[in-house]
Amino acid sequence: MISDPELQKTFKVFLDDSDIINVVYLVGVKEPETQARQAELIERALLKITKDNPQNSYKMLADLLSAGDVGHASDKSKQIYSRLADKIYFEKTAVVGTNVFMKAAANVIFEISGRSDRARWFGNKEEAIKWLKKVK
Repeated sequence: MISDPELQKTFKVFLDDSDIINVVYLVGVKEPETQARQAELIERALLKITKDNPQNSYKMLADLLSAGDVGHASDKSKQIYSRLADKIYFEKTAVVGTNVFMKAAANVIFEISGRSDRARWFGNKEEAIKWLKKVK
């Protein structure tokens, strides 16, 4: 497994000017154990943002476009991402990517976490951002 400092280089997590939390996967990680550790590091970064920027709810954009052909998400990483719904209230979550296997995994996470009504998969970033900014 790669070290945490190296794994930190595989993603970015930040709050943008529109108050949307962005999780950008820069490099795809294939090994299940490494995927799980990456998910833990992303979870830690998300919790830091929400602690430092307290709000009632958040909108999140998960950008998988640069992740490449990962193939699947490990069971443990799916569990880690699913439990985030218990820690952070995401008003809306948009996931952007082109990998059909990751789309299926994302849909499973949406169902497990009970967020299928406020989470969507998009093929391009512009549509995702437009949906996130749309007022109900």
